[in-house]
Amino acid sequence: MRFRTSTNSEDLEGFPCAGCYESHTGDPSDWEDVLDAIRETWASIWLFRTFEERAYSSIDHKSVVMALLVHHNFPDEEANGGALTANPFDPSGLQPGLYVNVQAGGDAEVVHPPPGITSDQFIYEFHQPGLPITYLSPSNLVNDGETVLTPAQVFELGKALDAIHERFSPAYGPKAGNIRDGDNEHLGKEG
Repeated sequence: MRFRTSTNSEDLEGFPCAGCYESHTGDPSDWEDVLDAIRETWASIWLFRTFEERAYSSIDHKSVVMALLVHHNFPDEEANGGALTANPFDPSGLQPGLYVNVQAGGDAEVVHPPPGITSDQFIYEFHQPGLPITYLSPSNLVNDGETVLTPAQVFELGKALDAIHERFSPAYGPKAGNIRDGDNEHLGKEG
């Protein structure tokens, strides 16, 4: 089983700390292994790097609470990673895109990879047909000239991320400059 963290001190305004905490896997046939995975996951709230991040952002350590998401582990995963439905390198919103950080397999982390390991990081301008994917860094766990995801997989991921963005956009509002058909009234407004 895979144990993933979710805290009230992630994705805060000015404190984008998603991925600060660690996930761990425990074998359900070995109860001690499961308990160790739970303990290690919860203990990641006190990792030195997460403690420093919170201290730097003046977040009260005693106010942090954590929940765990539990799901089956998929040891033969083709890829794992994280994505944003915005381009974090363009705060103006004039160059919207989807940010994806993905790695081959299920073992190598994308947030805190082991030293010397890099992942595919790219901006996908899903709403601009024909524009290439802009790779910011390549994975060094795939052969030279290859990418973790195929173009067809990137497109499917783009459709899913766009659906997520559309679903939650009413709650958060579109970013400045994020124009889509019928969305022109939002130009220049902060969401």
